[in-house]
Amino acid sequence: MSGHRRTDKRHGGGSAEGAAGIGRQRCYHNAMSILHAEVARDLDAASAEMQAAEAHGCLCGALCALDEYTFEQWLAEISPDVARADALGLPDSPLRLLFDSTGESLRSDAMEFSPLLPDDDESLALRTDALAQWAQGFLYGLATGDIGRNPALPGTVKEVLGDFAEISRATLSTDADSADAVVGDEADEEAYVELHEFMRAGTQLVYDELLALRRP
Repeated sequence: MSGHRRTDKRHGGGSAEGAAGIGRQRCYHNAMSILHAEVARDLDAASAEMQAAEAHGCLCGALCALDEYTFEQWLAEISPDVARADALGLPDSPLRLLFDSTGESLRSDAMEFSPLLPDDDESLALRTDALAQWAQGFLYGLATGDIGRNPALPGTVKEVLGDFAEISRATLSTDADSADAVVGDEADEEAYVELHEFMRAGTQLVYDELLALRRP
């Protein structure tokens, strides 16, 4: 996997570092993975401008930037066509459930937040693309508020955002030699696991660190 640094980088007081180590042997269970296919289906039906992973990244970035960010604001970002977006806003729609559960998990002290990404049964190439889309969406969502351009951002936050920018350019490397390809597949899978866990922990860190700036 190319287009990013390995995620053994130390972040500030170690909050992201400690959590990132948990996922080096296995991918953190994505509590919202069951929703990914449903969210993707609904967004496709509504001809949304964002795919599921990018839409969730956008939501998380906006929640980090704005103390009061509504479901309607998010819906307008991912599906500007109001007529087609009506079904997406129903009380029991996958997007409504995702919006509510995401906010609750970020506010919780239980560290239950996880990016909305395809299930681990999907191909590594598809998951890598979704990972990059999620990071891109997060940076876009963060820019919905002035907080992302605030020069007073904590150093740890700036580091995480810089890493997210690199992850948004992540691609899956390939090798024509079959033996090297096997090794490459294993290395890419390990890199994906690390990046997935880093994004989970990094997002929580950014959300927590920006609390004071969200509530001046």
